[in-house]
Amino acid sequence: MRTIYLILAVAFATFILHSCDIIEGNPYEAVGGGGHGDTVSTDVTKRVLLIEFTGFLCTSCPEAHAQINLLKDAYGDKLLPIAIHAGKFAIPTASLPYDYRTNFGTALHDHIIPNGYPAGIVSSLLSSNQSSATDWAGQVEESLKVSTSLSIEIENSVVSSDIKTNIKIKNTKPEIALNDLKVFTLLVEDSVVGAQRFPGGETVDDYVHNHMLRHGFTTSHLGNNFVFNDQNEFDTTYSVSIDGEWRVNKLSVVVFVTNIDDEVLQTNYKNIE
Repeated sequence: MRTIYLILAVAFATFILHSCDIIEGNPYEAVGGGGHGDTVSTDVTKRVLLIEFTGFLCTSCPEAHAQINLLKDAYGDKLLPIAIHAGKFAIPTASLPYDYRTNFGTALHDHIIPNGYPAGIVSSLLSSNQSSATDWAGQVEESLKVSTSLSIEIENSVVSSDIKTNIKIKNTKPEIALNDLKVFTLLVEDSVVGAQRFPGGETVDDYVHNHMLRHGFTTSHLGNNFVFNDQNEFDTTYSVSIDGEWRVNKLSVVVFVTNIDDEVLQTNYKNIE
C-alpha cells in the first residue's frame, strides 16, 4: 500500500495538468477483451466501485477527477469509477447550457445527500460512508482485500437504435448464503467534451469528462431485488434507445450488486463496442 501511495503522491502534481486528455478507446477496456460477443470476465476477481458526485460548475472537482484517473492507472480494471453529475453544481446556466444530469443520478444524489463537492463513496451506497478524494486510495486498497463469491457476466449488443444488455450473476460458492441482494445496471460514457470550472473561476470549454453516468437501466436508484435460481444464478435483460448525444464507441455498461447493508459486493463492466 505504501508503494501505491508514493506513486500517487509523486504523480499527482503532473497528472492534474493532463486530467482533461481524451482517452483513446475506452478506459474500461479489459486486457484482451471488450469486442462484440466477448464476455469481460466470468471469474470472481474482485473489483471496486467508486461513485463520485460532481458537476461542471464545481471548481474543486477537477482535482478529484485527476485523483480518480491516477487510481485507474494504479488499479486498472479492478477499479470502476462512475461520475454522477447532480446537485447545484450540475445545473445548466445561460452561458453554460450543459446538462449532464440523469434521472437515476439525481435520485441517488438526493438519497445520499453529499456533504460537499466533490464527494465519493467507495464500495458502498451508505451516506455515512462518504469520503473525500484524499481518502479514496486507502479505501480502494482495503476494499480489494475483501473477497467475493459473486461473478458478473455482461453481454451487450446494438440492434437498430437500441442498446441491449444481458446480465448473469452467479454465486460461485453456494455454501455462502447471500440474501436481500440488489442489482444496479448503469450506462457510462467516456471522453465527453464540455465546459468545466476550475479554481479561480476559470472555465475550460474543452474539458474532457470521463466515467460519466448517462443512463440508469435499473428502474430504481435503490436497485432491483433479485434471488438466485436452483443453479445459483440470476439472469436479466435491459434495453434503452440510443440518445443522439451518446457516442456508442465510448459507452460501457457497469453492473454492481449490493447486500442488505448497502455494501457493494461485486461490480463488473462491458464496453458496448
